Amino acid sequence: MMRLLFQRASLWWFFAIGWASLIFYMSSRSDVPEPGFWLPPHADKIIHALIYAVFATILYTAWRLSGVGRTGAAWLALVVASLYGATDEWHQVSVAGRASDVWDWVADTIGACIVFLLARYEWVITFKRRLTLP
Repeated sequence: MMRLLFQRASLWWFFAIGWASLIFYMSSRSDVPEPGFWLPPHADKIIHALIYAVFATILYTAWRLSGVGRTGAAWLALVVASLYGATDEWHQVSVAGRASDVWDWVADTIGACIVFLLARYEWVITFKRRLTLP
């Protein structure tokens, strides 16, 4: 039953909207909480990349379950996640105590690119399997 639930595209679209809403909520806050432990310089870029890698993964899965092919789903996930990152940075200009940073957007896009490359790797494995099958 649970497996069938996670194979429904509508559930993954719900996750995508929820994740995008969480990103919007966090970027709307003027008081960003400190983690309570030491982080290396520019660790926020790694966090940005991870957050958008998760977002791109959710989008990729939603499009795949909606019937979009691997290539199309990977490109759509990359483009939409990157554009959402850009609009999120633009949105932060209007939030008191926050600033827009092009390097945050670059980190967002790198996170989405990682998912794109992993999907590409999946294509290579699938293609090689087809070649070796009789």
